[in-house]
Amino acid sequence: MQFVYQFAEALLTFDIASHRIEEQLKSLARVMGLEARFYLAVNAIQIQIEYTNPDHDHKTRLIQPTFNRLHISGYSQVHEIYARVLHDKMFASEGRNKIFEILEEKASQSSRFSIPISGIQSFLICGIAFNGAVTDMLVAAVMGMA
Repeated sequence: MQFVYQFAEALLTFDIASHRIEEQLKSLARVMGLEARFYLAVNAIQIQIEYTNPDHDHKTRLIQPTFNRLHISGYSQVHEIYARVLHDKMFASEGRNKIFEILEEKASQSSRFSIPISGIQSFLICGIAFNGAVTDMLVAAVMGMA
């Protein structure tokens, strides 16, 4: 169960598309034998786990990322751990610890590098894909760096 929480936090931290988050969490809960429901918001996931034991009703937890960041290899590492846990090649407790280590790592790209790159990408996409005027492209660049 703790692995599900840690995995959900990692998906939010690395800013994965919401439809992928929901599907991956559902398949993980199904494989782990958990009766779970997931409610997604913009930057939070509410996870409700139902128990079959009559002594426990259910447990609800709200998961929010500490911050979103650019960590290019982070998501691929988390996905590899997810696949290994899903196919019983790794214990969930070990996977949880590895995901925690990935979340604690510093991103390999500094903000001095990623912010200007985001602005340049926004500038180019606006001009090439949307045939934006130069003023539109400048506004897109500023918004891309925000």
